[in-house]
Amino acid sequence: MGIGLHNINKRFGELEVLNGFSLELPETGIIGLSGPSGCGKTTMLRILAGLESSDEGYIDGLDGKRISMVFQEDRLLPWMNLIGNLLAVQKEAAIIRYYLEALSLTEQAYSYPHELSGGMQRRAALARALAYGGDIFILDEPFKGLDRDLKDSIFPHINDLGRNSLVLIVSHETEDLKTLADQILMLSGLPMKIQKRGEP
Repeated sequence: MGIGLHNINKRFGELEVLNGFSLELPETGIIGLSGPSGCGKTTMLRILAGLESSDEGYIDGLDGKRISMVFQEDRLLPWMNLIGNLLAVQKEAAIIRYYLEALSLTEQAYSYPHELSGGMQRRAALARALAYGGDIFILDEPFKGLDRDLKDSIFPHINDLGRNSLVLIVSHETEDLKTLADQILMLSGLPMKIQKRGEP
């Protein structure tokens, strides 16, 4: 069974972000989301992740699902080195080593967030989310600041996730979504609407 958002409404004061927003999502696969900044994408994803409450409407299909999220901000724990940040969500050393290597961060394993470049911090946030695991991965601008070669090395690991999990990727880089996604939703707003949907 997939996941359904049904008639979701959300306001912040006078600002109407979602009005009767509905969306059916599959159980597995990669869905790309693209739209202008401020159109409501992050609010919808926070509601899906249970980090924000909707004013009206409901979501079904989430029972027993484990959700992992990469936020727009890296949100690394500054008092822990990179391995510590991954250990906070995953105790299996083999899984931690795997994702440090997958995200080209092995040499930075004992570095603290302030010692990492912006691109490294972004990869560290992504490594932590992947190491945590889950049934649903919500990735909000996960490749921000990464060059083409790094993206090309990371994309196969994202594709692997989509075989057994649902992966939602927000990106302004439509070429990234065309490479990765099974389906792309073009969004507009406010309030947020699905302008167009289709295969890459």
